Amino acid sequence: MTQDHHAQPAVLDCEQYRAYIAPLGLSRKQEDELLRDLWAITETLVDQCFTSPTYPQQFAIATHAFRALDDAVAVESQKQQINEAARHKEEL
Repeated sequence: MTQDHHAQPAVLDCEQYRAYIAPLGLSRKQEDELLRDLWAITETLVDQCFTSPTYPQQFAIATHAFRALDDAVAVESQKQQINEAARHKEEL
């Protein structure tokens, strides 16, 4: 007896990831677009990781893009914290 063990494709749930990019201050539509683009990049990398001879270069480019996004989120988060601290200080 043979069983079919095909994995179900992962489905993007924007709500699951929205909090990670919230510091960027994007509109909901922009957040959705960014998350869909990142999801597509990730899916492509997974699909090609064993078959594409250019995978290492593609992975390096994608890694750079994800790090840049991570840095942008960190900067915006830090700006928000500084602004909140300044407002709190003014209130005292």
